[in-house]
Amino acid sequence: MSPQPVYEGLALAQGGHFPLGSNGHFHGGIHFDRATANVFAIDEGVQCLADGEIVAYRLDKKYPDATPAAEASAVESSKDKAALRPYSTGFVLVRHRLQAPAVPPPASKDETTQVISEQDFGTRLAARANGPTVGWIPAHARVALLDIRDGWVKVRILPPSTATWTNEPVDAPWLPIFSLDNVPVSLPNRWFSEGPLTATVLQRSPPKPTAPPSASASQSPRPAAPSLILYSLYMHLADGASYAATPNRPKPTWWPKKQYRVGQTPNKWTLQGKRIGGLMVRSAPASKPDNELGILVHGSVLEVEPIAGNDKWVTVKRIIEGGIATKPAGTQITSLDTTGFVFLKELDKFPAPASFDSIETPSPPIPISMGDLIGHMGEQVSSNEALIGKQPTTRPTLHLEVFSSEDVPQFLRDCRKHADKLAERHWTLLQLRKDDQIKGEPKDDAPVVVTMGSKWTIAVTRETPLKNDDKGQRWVNVKVHAADGSPAVGWAKDKDRRCTPWHWPDFEVVDAASNDAGTWWEGTAAAFVDYLRGGPRPPESPFFKQVRRSAGMDDDEELDEKTLDAALRDRTASRRLGGLMAYHTSEWFVPSWASKYGVISEVAMELGKRAMENVGAEKHCVMRLQWWSDVAPAVGLPANGKVYHLHPAGLAAALRIEDVCQRGCCIGKVFYRVKYHAQYGPAYAGHMSLENYPHWDNLTESGQNNTKRKGNNYRNVAKRRKPRFNSIVR
Repeated sequence: MSPQPVYEGLALAQGGHFPLGSNGHFHGGIHFDRATANVFAIDEGVQCLADGEIVAYRLDKKYPDATPAAEASAVESSKDKAALRPYSTGFVLVRHRLQAPAVPPPASKDETTQVISEQDFGTRLAARANGPTVGWIPAHARVALLDIRDGWVKVRILPPSTATWTNEPVDAPWLPIFSLDNVPVSLPNRWFSEGPLTATVLQRSPPKPTAPPSASASQSPRPAAPSLILYSLYMHLADGASYAATPNRPKPTWWPKKQYRVGQTPNKWTLQGKRIGGLMVRSAPASKPDNELGILVHGSVLEVEPIAGNDKWVTVKRIIEGGIATKPAGTQITSLDTTGFVFLKELDKFPAPASFDSIETPSPPIPISMGDLIGHMGEQVSSNEALIGKQPTTRPTLHLEVFSSEDVPQFLRDCRKHADKLAERHWTLLQLRKDDQIKGEPKDDAPVVVTMGSKWTIAVTRETPLKNDDKGQRWVNVKVHAADGSPAVGWAKDKDRRCTPWHWPDFEVVDAASNDAGTWWEGTAAAFVDYLRGGPRPPESPFFKQVRRSAGMDDDEELDEKTLDAALRDRTASRRLGGLMAYHTSEWFVPSWASKYGVISEVAMELGKRAMENVGAEKHCVMRLQWWSDVAPAVGLPANGKVYHLHPAGLAAALRIEDVCQRGCCIGKVFYRVKYHAQYGPAYAGHMSLENYPHWDNLTESGQNNTKRKGNNYRNVAKRRKPRFNSIVR
């Protein structure tokens, strides 16, 4: 379950990586574009990374144009003509809450005695999600899955399994999702399946208590688990014109406004020899020949208002597109002098944003779940992009960020201290150390397969083979890589090597001084221009010096996009980059061009007229793209724009082992993964090809796989419904 295929896919993207852009400035996110299309299914839409709430967004009605004014004036254009170099200012900002699991309650003497003397009653049951205990169900019991909500599953207990109840039995109790095996992220539509999915109870809870807790225990509550507010940013989203041009493209269901479109209906008039079809508009909520006002023509878009006590008819509030054809001339009008009524079931409902071309900060925020459609990839063409025959060009791009404005170093300290007290089931990581020996067999005198050249963290799952030797030592079957990159499989000692994801292994905070523009270089504009013309390389900023050290890069390597491409393809360097938590001013915080990017204008002046024209065009784009100062007061972000930036893939990989849905911090995919090297399908790190996977048909029948491609020596392309991040890297 290595995240390496994802890092290698991201290395294909253009425009820069985390934390350095191709322009030499700090870059707080990662890019997806056409270069990554063979790795990620970018055309299927952008999914939300985790459960959360939308706190701000902006959508373009039509992409603005990045073309410099002087060049644009030389090209014939019109108001409705497509932009030569379109770019998207559209974004969605989602707030999430990440919280570590609670520590188990301390065992009193009575509880310790009880554990020894009483049988284990299994997993606790509740009458509602997160509700108080109403009973227990033993391990290995079978249940049918009825609903999933907030990290809990509503079940029906299947005979011969039984439960123990505190009072009256509950027909459909709830139990924690982590206590079951084989639970999908969402349940299939039961209208199209033979029956509910089933699962087995695996996780045991503390045994049934015999007495209420003592007063002293109730006065000493367990400390709250550390938590952190995170934000995910989806930048450069598709504009309204893109959705209008492709009406069959799915629209985000979180869009708050509801609009209606007139589809194909049997109503037709012949007016002036022309057949007009659409939906009849009437003067009263009833179908009578004498109340026809006109036909709302096919394809018209409108807003409606409900009628109190009538769920079949609605009134026409506003016609957005199209119009009403009236007798006798068939003249099309867009408003009525009287109230018009239409039959609701003959309208196709679809969502729409509250507005275009302006920032919205919804109050209350809009809830959104992991895997929900955020939008679609939009355009991001720079002002100096070459045109072919003066025709519009295109560069679909998504910029994804994850950041936090809270005290991340303190969160890490609290988390690591808290994690030491977590229950055994959370200790799912094996930390191999430098010089650890991986043996060919699970015993001390077995031949050495490989000696670890650096520390490495490996996930231990239910499927990971474990064996004890004749000395009682436990060994873990691991897959690692030798110094030359070749894979090696063997056995590692388990003792004193375990940790939890909440220890945050391989994560490091980068907090060092940086200049206002966030460039990698320090010094004057003249010195940098001299470097561009072949002179000495200027010194790096303290921030990027620390980035270089943390990523394990050589001091004589130039820190640029090409260097980061190579780092992402290296397993050790990519993991280090994925674990960086960079404290830096957001690129979306631009109080003024002069205060932040004045040095760039100075560089352009040194380079000449063409450079000044390009910088002038980029300045216009940057000032339209910025949103921080407009959003920060309403959302609670820092006014100075300084936050901790996290690598989205690194964060998702860190939490892929934990079933963290019950704590509100599921981490999922942004795009479905469809290819890795020569294999099609969800890439995975294992010893078996997809075509030999024994449970493939079961996954397909349950709706978790969707076969896209067969034959020609390709693997089946499969996608899982709302998978966690590890399901796109298997």
